[in-house]
Amino acid sequence: MNLSLLSSPEDMMEAARYYEEKGLQMDRAVMLYHKSGHFSKAVELAFATQQFGALQLIAEELDENSDPALLSRCSDFFIEHSQFEKAVELLVTAKKYHEALQLCLEQNLTITEDMAEKMTVSKDSTGLSDDFRRELLERIADCCLRQGNYHLATKKYTQAGNKTKVRVCRPCYGVNSSLHRRRAHCTQWQRLCEQLE
Repeated sequence: MNLSLLSSPEDMMEAARYYEEKGLQMDRAVMLYHKSGHFSKAVELAFATQQFGALQLIAEELDENSDPALLSRCSDFFIEHSQFEKAVELLVTAKKYHEALQLCLEQNLTITEDMAEKMTVSKDSTGLSDDFRRELLERIADCCLRQGNYHLATKKYTQAGNKTKVRVCRPCYGVNSSLHRRRAHCTQWQRLCEQLE
């Protein structure tokens, strides 16, 4: 096994096939498929043999260039096993932003600034309309508003060009007012935002 890990990807594939065909030490087959760069085969075998630890390791290396079906399948696995944060990461990587936002709302996951930026589609993105981009930005902002992250909500409403909601959110993170007055004010504005939706 150790020798296989030091060999070429072709040799690793051959060794992985050997372990898979024999039906023994499937964990080695999964590892070798993974190391040889055949993520889909490694994930498929990890699912079939219920090697969830291996699946978590493989998921760490998935990125936006990975097969969207593979990303989706892995996110479903993490949802089934209540690892919602990892599922959201994979959904964002797969560019399934609406599903990621929905999962954040359902599981009460905090949308971080980093996560919001990853979900923000650039203005010069090809293949996506301006309306889709604006609607996505507003949904991100709505989620942030519900979570009490008024600064991030304001930022996303500004990027979406929704000046009305920017005016609604801006006073909620002001520095000059007392904490009690600010909380009461923000609660009122949050209700108003919900009515605007």
